[in-house]
Amino acid sequence: MRHLWLLIGLAAVVSLGVATAVGRASSRAAALHFYERQGPITFVDNPPKGKQSTAGDELVFTNPVYTRHGGRVGSDHGTCTIVRARPRVAQCTSTLQLPQGQLMILELETGKPSNTAAVVGGTGQFAAVHGTLTTRTAGKANVLDIVLR
Repeated sequence: MRHLWLLIGLAAVVSLGVATAVGRASSRAAALHFYERQGPITFVDNPPKGKQSTAGDELVFTNPVYTRHGGRVGSDHGTCTIVRARPRVAQCTSTLQLPQGQLMILELETGKPSNTAAVVGGTGQFAAVHGTLTTRTAGKANVLDIVLR
């Protein structure tokens, strides 16, 4: 469950230099590396209500994102809708907010220790990008690696 909360946002930390390079070099792939820590989470228990999660319940989250040196550079905000309770599967949508723009991320969360999500677009310097976001748990944070094209 902790992995689901950390993973959701997937979303992420991007250094300003790398983000600028993405904007200038949209024809080349850019690799971004960052860390995400768990922030506030709200659980929405939709009917049928109960002690256990059921299909249709939602998680709403906001997670801070950091560079590898610990400087905060943004946050990601999103929701996950549980589509199957056992084993848990959730459809997640998040927006990674950075000074250079936003990245939109979609994922089918299955609770595995590492996941790959789709970066389906962005705004600002990320307006024409797409790619993948790979996550893995590392202590109290998630390591997030994004490859943009």
